[in-house]
Amino acid sequence: MSASEFFSYIITYIRQQSRGISYQELLITWLIGIIIVHLIFMISSRITGKAYSWKKEIWYFLIVGYVCFGAQITLLRRAAGSRTIMYTSLDFGFSSSGIYSKQQFFYSLLNVLFFVPWGLLWGLYRCKDSVLHRMVMVTCYCFLTSFVIEITQLLTGRGYFEVADFVTNVIGGVIGGILSCVLIFLKKVRVNERG
Repeated sequence: MSASEFFSYIITYIRQQSRGISYQELLITWLIGIIIVHLIFMISSRITGKAYSWKKEIWYFLIVGYVCFGAQITLLRRAAGSRTIMYTSLDFGFSSSGIYSKQQFFYSLLNVLFFVPWGLLWGLYRCKDSVLHRMVMVTCYCFLTSFVIEITQLLTGRGYFEVADFVTNVIGGVIGGILSCVLIFLKKVRVNERG
C-alpha cells in the first residue's frame, strides 16, 4: 500500500467515523463545561482563600472539551439500542489481507490516534510527577476512560463493546503519555540552557 493510498483510507475512515457528529451540540456542551469548571474554580478559591491557577483551569477546559468530543464520537452520534453486540476477540486487522482486515486495521489505528491527545493532556497535566509516576497515572486514566466508554456503549447500545478498542485506546493513551514526557524533557533542557 502506497502512502497516498494509506492517507486516502485514513481520511475515508475518519469521515465514516465522524458521520453524525453534531458540532453545534459539541460546542454548546463544551461551553457549559467551561462555565461549570470556571464556577468550581471561583467557588473553591473563595472558600479556601487561595488564588486559583489559570493554567490549571485551562487544562481542565481542554480536558472537558476532549470529554465532550469523545462523547460525540463514541456515544451521542448513535441511537440508543442500535448496537448490542459484544466482541471479545483481539482482532487488530493483521490476520489476513482481506477487506475486513484492512477495515479492522484502520479502525484499530483510529482508536489509537483517538487516545493519543488524551494521554498527552494528562501527561502534561502531571508535569511535576516523576516519569514513572506520570506514565502509571496516564495509563490508569486511559484504562478507566476506555473502560467507562466500553461499558457505557454496552449498557446503552450506542456502540459495540470491543476488547480490541479497549486495548488500542490504552496504547494510544500511553503513546500520548510518552509524548508528554518528551515535551517536558525538552522544556527542561531549554530552561537549563537559558539559565
